[in-house]
Amino acid sequence: EDFVREKLRKKMWRLKIGEGGNDPYLYSTNNFLGRQTWEFDPSAGTAEERAEVEEARLNFYNNRYNVQPSSDLLWQMQFLREKKTQQTIPQPKIEDGEEVTYEVTTAAVKRSVHLFSALQSRHGHWPAENSGPMYYIPPLVMSLYITGHLNTIFSREHRKEILRYIYCHQNEDGGWGLSIGVHSTMFCTTLNYICMRLLGVGPDGGLNNACERARKWILDRGAVTTISSWGKTWLSLRQELHTEPYDEIDWSKKRHLCAKEDLHYPHTLLQILLWDSLYLFSEPLLNRWPFNKLRKKALKVAMDLIHYEDENSRYITIGCVEKPLCMLACWVEDPNGIYFKKHLARVVDCLWVGEDGMKLQGVASQSWDASLLLQALLATNLYDEIGPTLMKGHNFLKNSQVRDNPPGDFKRMFRHISKGSWTFADQDHGWQVSDCTAESLKSKNGGYPAWEPAGGAFWWEWLNPIEFLEDLTKEYEHVECTSSSIQALAIFKKLYPGHRKIEIENCIRKAAKFIEDVQYPDGSWYGSWGICFFYGTWFALSGLKAAGKNFKNCLAIRKGVEFLLKTQREDGGWGESYLSCPTRFYLPC
Repeated sequence: EDFVREKLRKKMWRLKIGEGGNDPYLYSTNNFLGRQTWEFDPSAGTAEERAEVEEARLNFYNNRYNVQPSSDLLWQMQFLREKKTQQTIPQPKIEDGEEVTYEVTTAAVKRSVHLFSALQSRHGHWPAENSGPMYYIPPLVMSLYITGHLNTIFSREHRKEILRYIYCHQNEDGGWGLSIGVHSTMFCTTLNYICMRLLGVGPDGGLNNACERARKWILDRGAVTTISSWGKTWLSLRQELHTEPYDEIDWSKKRHLCAKEDLHYPHTLLQILLWDSLYLFSEPLLNRWPFNKLRKKALKVAMDLIHYEDENSRYITIGCVEKPLCMLACWVEDPNGIYFKKHLARVVDCLWVGEDGMKLQGVASQSWDASLLLQALLATNLYDEIGPTLMKGHNFLKNSQVRDNPPGDFKRMFRHISKGSWTFADQDHGWQVSDCTAESLKSKNGGYPAWEPAGGAFWWEWLNPIEFLEDLTKEYEHVECTSSSIQALAIFKKLYPGHRKIEIENCIRKAAKFIEDVQYPDGSWYGSWGICFFYGTWFALSGLKAAGKNFKNCLAIRKGVEFLLKTQREDGGWGESYLSCPTRFYLPC
């Protein structure tokens, strides 16, 4: 019993909102509004509350192969405890054949509304996990290890939770996929293996022999030399994951090797010729005078761009993939410099803790989640009951708006207008997002991309070096972003009918035309930010409706409705496999 109590005592994490502390390397544009950081508190909670957390972890682990995503329970349990929330509305129950009445429906809606009101943070937003890919956390661990700060930034409890996350999402075959719940890849299996080793797990250790099973998966598939190009950047273990002595490996012949599990987007012949030519001819020249001066100048320009992006995102960076790389570059430039120290101060902003362990956020989603939840709450018409909740949410969004463009000649630094926009996360993040804003990112075809104006030649994709991801070298328009922008402009036009009326009407017309043009023959739309055709169709129909279209005057809406009707399941719901995303065809679950 004493052992169990001691075990539970060490496992309480608390989510803190809006705290900047006294760290001299932290700064904010709006007093850290919406900032989310996790802190380990060994004295937090009662024995009963700690046992509740442990039970949630155990339940997830035991059911991990059936339900891969976490339910994000830890912060919810914390908030409900702190606010002493009790659900007083009984849960409605509908028997087969029983009529669904207005009263029963209203009771169900009120239960949900009261729950989400209780889960609102004191800053007005709703915390949430935004993770899933299994290549997020290992590069951060590697960067901290390389710089010598792994044990100062990550305590014993941090390391324990990171390992918990890795163990919880190891596939039955011993590997890890690009994201949770998908087939294993050499890239993610290798990165997570190295991550476990850096965190102190022995070569045959880990829960259920995690390391041994992962190493077997790697060696059975031709060893780590077949890892995708992005993975080759991070390789560090020179013995355990190779089938031949490291010093005898001819890496020039391994450059284009890629395990079949990782090969989603093969290199073109043009790209192979380009990379090989650059290696054979450019590399020797750029290491010799006077050509080495050109390389030195190029590196200086690259560092200037990194510093500019770091400063204008308050060292959160655009996302967690860039964070370790930018931090490592700053350390190489000056291990004791202020840039690197500012990066270290923001590492905790990227972390999230759930019942499945500690993971890295792709990017926090405060503004996005607050916007969607406020729309859902407003749709209930229960204004009198949740007035304070709506007011807090409104104030959060109002105070999270980006107030200025990036400083200086931002176009020369490959940035764009951001004044008046919203980010996906909070104001400190600084990166405007179209479906959190609207007009400034419109493309010539009427559609809207996510981060920046679409552009670039089609052949740029021929030079995409990442074998397991596609559509990376240029920005593309998305149905979701376009729909959100139409809806925002339509509401603005209604509130301010005389302001830039012709421009807004033309913009909405072109955006609606874009949505109609990208509809699939079966009536659906492909969604890039969710799974997948139902998600895209939801946004598309909402955007067309906001543009003034309806079932009678719009063929696209009629086809979209037909798609939804013919894909409804017998139980009345809808379901879709995540495989719709890579195949780009609707696949029912």
